[in-house]
Formats: sequence, structure tokens, C-alpha cells
Amino acid sequence: MKKLLSEKYIYFILFVFLFIYLALRASLIPLVHDEAATFFHYIHKASFIPPHAHWDANNHILNSALSYYSYYLFGSSELVLRLPNLLFFPLFFFFTYQISKELSNKTLRLTFIISLVFAHNFIEYFAFTRGYGMSMALLLGAIWYLIRVFKESRLTDYFLSALFMSLAISANLTLMNSAIIITGILFIQIIINFKMSGISKSIKALLILIITSVIPMIAAVFLLLEFKAKGLLYYGNLDGIWDLTVQSLIELFTDSDSKLIGIFIIAYSLLILLVFGRTLLKEKSINSVWKSHFVFFYLLVGNVIAILILGKILEVNYPEDRTGMYLFPYFIGSSIFLLDSMKIEINKKLLVVFVLPFMFFPVHFLYSMNLTHASFWKSERMPHRFYNEVAADAKTNHVNPTIGGYHVRALCWAYENFRHGGGLNQIQTKNYPEMISDFQIVDIQEHQEWLEDYDIVDSDDISKLSLLKRKNNLKSVLINQASKETKGWNKYPFYNLYRSNVDTLVGETLLLSIDFTLNAKKEPFIAWVVAQVSDEEKKTVRYEFISLDWKKTKWKGEKGNFSGHIIIHQLPKKSEKLSIYIWNMKKEEFLVDDISCSIDKLIIE
Repeated sequence: MKKLLSEKYIYFILFVFLFIYLALRASLIPLVHDEAATFFHYIHKASFIPPHAHWDANNHILNSALSYYSYYLFGSSELVLRLPNLLFFPLFFFFTYQISKELSNKTLRLTFIISLVFAHNFIEYFAFTRGYGMSMALLLGAIWYLIRVFKESRLTDYFLSALFMSLAISANLTLMNSAIIITGILFIQIIINFKMSGISKSIKALLILIITSVIPMIAAVFLLLEFKAKGLLYYGNLDGIWDLTVQSLIELFTDSDSKLIGIFIIAYSLLILLVFGRTLLKEKSINSVWKSHFVFFYLLVGNVIAILILGKILEVNYPEDRTGMYLFPYFIGSSIFLLDSMKIEINKKLLVVFVLPFMFFPVHFLYSMNLTHASFWKSERMPHRFYNEVAADAKTNHVNPTIGGYHVRALCWAYENFRHGGGLNQIQTKNYPEMISDFQIVDIQEHQEWLEDYDIVDSDDISKLSLLKRKNNLKSVLINQASKETKGWNKYPFYNLYRSNVDTLVGETLLLSIDFTLNAKKEPFIAWVVAQVSDEEKKTVRYEFISLDWKKTKWKGEKGNFSGHIIIHQLPKKSEKLSIYIWNMKKEEFLVDDISCSIDKLIIE
């Protein structure tokens, strides 16, 4: 009893340490692109339920919903947006511990826990506003109650296993195959236990599964089919389950592409199959392998088969890195639980040899610990100081500078801008790489020629990104300037701010300066300021925008509350009309006043 209490005490200390570490990461690490996209597309708009929400696989519905309520209650800081995932970590740790207690061997129990909770690049998802972390906690909950169904077959266990699995797929649709497998096992258990349970209990269990599992799965299938029809199941490819899925998971969890790790996976996969086959042949009964110790095995094998079938027949992409991360706990669980099923048939020396490779995870954890960056998205890290340095320059020179960069930087910058009141311009990305913008946020190793016209203001050692500033500002010539009176409150979907011919400016690069006072009743006001160039046939040849809801939530008519610049790069041949307008996407009521637009031609030598 004392040993058990001591063991619980050690695990509690371990949990507290890991939770504090994840909380610090959630607070200090800048948002990555996928998180910023979730914020602007779903959380800020309070629109995350299909089909009304923006269609994209980025929408992990449960994560978007919980993060929205966290944002609504507490604000838009990194910690607040990541709080729902962080709060699922205690659940993850609890179910990991509960499942481990099913292992009779203490060494294997410790190995199971350490492998899951010390897999750094696995648990760090509990410090991101993505659906992966919470889905892993819910998945382990579903597995734990599935194990309880094997043990006791209570209706509560059927309900909780199905409920946790349905919640898991609402957070992460890549768990759809797992949901089908777990639901299938639960149905089989109803059939197996029919005589013992009786017709009344069996019908109740069946109804529980239909309502709690089957109906949500049908809804998820329709959603996945719609995603596929829209071409939104874009992540991954059909290169092969080993070449893509396994290799990408190796790199995700180990930060290495070592062939030795691949050999380890092959060896342990063969061991898993060997132990399963040996058990089946020895007992000569299906009942010998229809036990809770084989749950992880069925989930691993079932998912691999499903992935292969979907890839070969329906051409569904094989999962890549994080979209296949659920295979990690299945592999760990299969290896350890099947070995534990052999009980006393393995000696201590062989056991040490078996568990030794799993000690990689705590060692790698200590090596990987940091409070600066996401392990998988190092190259996306944009330090907060980059924004502060551009803002300081804008304040000193009384000019709102233009900023260029690669498209994955745009939303991270927009989030920083949003957090600081939305005063600076968006990053323009369509003409990347370009040499026009006042500032660039780039990896100079990609294009050394930037250094001919730009000075390095700051660099980040982790992402290798640099903040560059033009050595000399480009000169410009004013082409036209116009102001416009308000039309009063309106709900026009397209509100014209400026229009002119540009057929005499073909080949030139233009700088558009747009200022106005905006008052909108809806919060946030979902609208773009669009600059569009069309040709003689009225086809769009240039299109740039500034998203108003990326800047701020409330537009309350403060004088001159919008000021922005847009660069139109090298007007192509046959360019004829330039239009600047507000695209009011939701047709909400707004008033725009004090409108001023100026068009400058940039002199590029």
C-alpha cells in the first residue's frame, strides 16, 4: 500500500512539472500560422459550425468552439487561446495513468507512462490552439472506458467510451477510422455479452451506441465527404504509408530521419505480430486474443489497414506527421501491452533489453525542452520584437510602412497587429520575393540579393528569419488624390472608395494610400478593403486586400481609425481600371466617412 501511494505521489509530481512546463510554453511561444488561421477564421468570427463556417480542414471544431469561449471570456492572448488544450492535459495524464494500471508488470507500466508523457513533440500539442492535443486526451478516455467494457460491461462504460470518441473526432477528424474500430468493438461486446446481460441491457447498450457514436460518426462522414469534394483533404500524399506516414512520424517525434529508428519500428512491429500470433496459436481460441490487452493492437492494425484501403481505393492521402500522430500511442500501447500479456514468460534481462529503446523519450524530452518555439514549426517562429521594431520605426518616422514576406508569415503578423490595435499594414505576400516593401520578414538565405537594398534590423537564431529595412526609401510621384463624402449608414456588399483609369500606367508599380473613418455595428465587422485592377475585358489582373477583421474587433467611428497602404506591383499589359472598395461580406450595417485615397507611382531604379 505504501509503495502504491509513493508511486502515485511520484506521478503527481511528474504531472505538476509537465503541466507547468506546458503552461509556460502556451504563454511564451508566439502563435504559429495554423493557430493564427484558426483564430481569424473561426474564433474571432465566432463561426465554427459547418456549413456556415469557413470551409477548411484547419477547423478542428471542438477546439475552435472551446477556444472561442475562452477568447470571449478572457481575451486574445496566446495563453487564453491555448487554454482549452492545456486544460485537457490533466485528462490525458489521468487516462494514461489509469490505462497503465492494467499492466501487471511494474517496469512495463512505468515504460508506458514515460513513453507517452515524455514524448516532447507529442505533448507540446497541448500548448497549441489546435485540435490534436485535446483529441489525444479524449482518445485515451475512449480507450480506457473501452477497456472497462471488457472488464465489467457497464452501460456507463459503453456511454463514456462512445462519448469520448465522438468528442475526439469533433476535435480531430483524422480519428474517424479509430472511431469506427472502437464502435465496432463495442458492438461486438454487446453481442458477446448478450446472454449474460439480457435483452433489456443489450438494447440499452445498442441505443447508447447509436445515439452517442453512430449518429455523430455519420455526421462526420458527411463532413469528410464534403471536404474531399472541395479538395480540402490536401495534407499528405499517396507516396506510401512507409515513405510518408512512418517517415514523417519518425521526424515529428524524434527530430531525426535516422534509419536506425526505422529498423527499431520494423523490429517491434514484427514482435507485436509475433506475440499476437503466438498467443492465438497457443490457446487455439479467438477468446485468447479478444481481451482488453489487445485493444491497442486492434486499433493499430485496424488503422493501418484502413489507411491502405482508403489510399488505394478512394485515393485519400496517407496521413503525414501530425495528421497521423494517433498511431504513436497505438504503437506504444501495442508493444507494451502485448509483452505484458506474456506475463512471466519473459525474464528480467530480456525485459530490460525491450524497454531500453523507450528511454529515448525522456532523454529527447530533456534535450528538446524550450520556452521559445514549436518543435515542428521552427521556421514559422516570428519573434514579438519584430513587430515592436516596425511599430517603433512607424512612430518615429510618422509613416505606416509596407511589409513584405512569405504567405505563412501573414497571419502571424496579423495576430501581432491585432493584439496591438491594428495600426500597422498587413504583410503583402502575392509578389514574394520582391524588393519594394519598406520592410521584409524573410530568410535571407533564400535570396541573398535582398542585402543589396536592405539592412538587417534583427534576426532570429531559431527560425533563421530576419527583419530587413530598406537602405533608402523609394521615391514616388503623386498620380492622383481624391476624397469622397459619406453615403450614410448602409448595407451595401460593395462600397466604392475610388475608381480611375490606369491604362497609361502599364508596367508601373503603384502605392495606394487609403484613409477613412469607419463605424460598424457588427463586432467583428467581416469586410475587406480591396484594390482590384481589371483589363479591357473586365478580367481581374491584380487583386490585393486588407482584412478589417484582422485589424480589430470594434470600429466605433473614431476619426481616421483606418489607414492603410497597398502596393500594386507592375501593372500588366491591357490594365485599364483600378477600383478600391469595401467588400462587406455579411452585408452588415456600416458608415464610412472622411474618405481619402491617393495613388503614387514608385520610382524603381
